[in-house]
Amino acid sequence: MENPLPPDSTQKPFPLNRILTIITIVSLALTVFFIYQNQQLQKKLDQIIQAQITPIPTLQVLIPPADPTANWKTYKNSSLGFELKYPPSVQIDKEMDDQYNRAALFKSGNLSFEVELRKIPEDFILDNYFFMDSPIKQKTILAGIPANVYEMPNGYCDGPSCSDPYIAIVAKKDSDLYAIIFYGDTQLSDDENQVLSTFKFMETPTIPSDWKTYTSAKYGYKFRYPSGLRVYGETESFVNLTYIPVCDPLVKSCLFIPSDMFKGTNFKGAGFGVSLLPSITSEKSCFTQQFKNDLGEKYINGYKFHLYADSGAAAGNQRSELVYLTFANRQCYQIIRRITTDSSDINAPSGTVNTFIEKEVESLENLLNQVLSTFILPPL
Repeated sequence: MENPLPPDSTQKPFPLNRILTIITIVSLALTVFFIYQNQQLQKKLDQIIQAQITPIPTLQVLIPPADPTANWKTYKNSSLGFELKYPPSVQIDKEMDDQYNRAALFKSGNLSFEVELRKIPEDFILDNYFFMDSPIKQKTILAGIPANVYEMPNGYCDGPSCSDPYIAIVAKKDSDLYAIIFYGDTQLSDDENQVLSTFKFMETPTIPSDWKTYTSAKYGYKFRYPSGLRVYGETESFVNLTYIPVCDPLVKSCLFIPSDMFKGTNFKGAGFGVSLLPSITSEKSCFTQQFKNDLGEKYINGYKFHLYADSGAAAGNQRSELVYLTFANRQCYQIIRRITTDSSDINAPSGTVNTFIEKEVESLENLLNQVLSTFILPPL
């Protein structure tokens, strides 16, 4: 048996410094790894915490500023074609609409203004216009259309005296020149600016070209009406056309609107009746007739009318009416615009008769208003 070889005494042991180097490198790598992991974990924790403490956004409700004109009165003038709002303390001083003057005047202790109109030719150029010899001070917008501003801080001087200062805003609308004049001011107040901001032009309804003209041979007044309708004279019988007469028995003329204009409803008929009240000889007594609701004054084609509302019922039939009174040519004229209905929409079998609804009432009232807008009294 052979003896084993003795170990090679020349093989050196693994160096200690290499072992320490490897351990150091591994330790550094692990340290870097753990630091990185710690940073990533911290980032995730920060995100979770941030999500938990982020406040829920609050819905911001914007409250609009209060309308400074909310409690103001509204003025409408269909003859002059405009409307506006004015403070409760202001009074309507005068209204004019004739061949010489077309204006509405407003007055109070600290606010005085007027809106005046005049006809202008087709070739009129607003920028060439001088208001009471005053040139244009600046330009502005009135109710959506261009307007010029004229200022007279020393008033208008004619002869030895001058008027109070004023500011005028002038605009051209169709064939009319509108001027809003504020008196006693060298600059517009807050109230005056609010008046301007509420000013609107009203669209004047166009009378259809095929409408007929009724002229009273005896009394001279006239009005226009749709060609498909009939006007009854004072000698013709119209009292029995409806249960509640659409015109009073003593009217001088009665425009009748039959029920078939609104078929299938409980509308029975309407009338536009013109009367003269010979026993009344003064404007005061003419304007103080006994009706339910006094609605104030209204100008139509230059004539001042006092307006009342009235209503009534009989045997399942109803009437609603507007009464217009004017004193002209030493006569008291009365126009009654009456609408009659019955209760068939309630009493008839379901679905057979419809109620005369608001939209249809509005359509009929617009027609009657158009007729009224054409009413002309005879000249003196």
